[in-house]
Amino acid sequence: MFDFIRIQHPDPISEQDLDEMERQYDLQIPSILRDFYFSCNGCDMHPIVYPFNHQLFTVMHFLPVLSGWMSADHILELYTLSGRISRGFWPLATSENGDDFYLDTRKNQVYLLSYDHPDAMVLAAYSIEDFFQRLDRSFALRKDDNNPMKSLLELDYFSDFDQNK
Repeated sequence: MFDFIRIQHPDPISEQDLDEMERQYDLQIPSILRDFYFSCNGCDMHPIVYPFNHQLFTVMHFLPVLSGWMSADHILELYTLSGRISRGFWPLATSENGDDFYLDTRKNQVYLLSYDHPDAMVLAAYSIEDFFQRLDRSFALRKDDNNPMKSLLELDYFSDFDQNK
């Protein structure tokens, strides 16, 4: 899993760091996401286009925790206090247009939230596990074809993914 990672973020994260984030922001980080952060605290990645619910989503970059000017902790601090995001939402990654993917840790669902219209949430994956699987599968298809959009659209790709749920 996590084949889509290109360059791992250099700053390690500890279990205690994640435990503190959970306490501070009243959320529960799923074990697969903890494992992701332990293996690569955020990452530079190959941009991935994946289908979900008859839409295409593009993930450009995973946000690190506790490092960088736009880290998950910084976003939580700014956006939770200002009311831009609900408690229990964890910032995951950025899209091609600057909107962010969030995990609703209470429902274990991934949403794309528009920076300009944070109330307009779009469901982007059934769960964090589903999100990672879609990224890995889309990356694998992309490696097999020079044109990632062709791979997505020529195959009956949408129904292949969405029948799993």
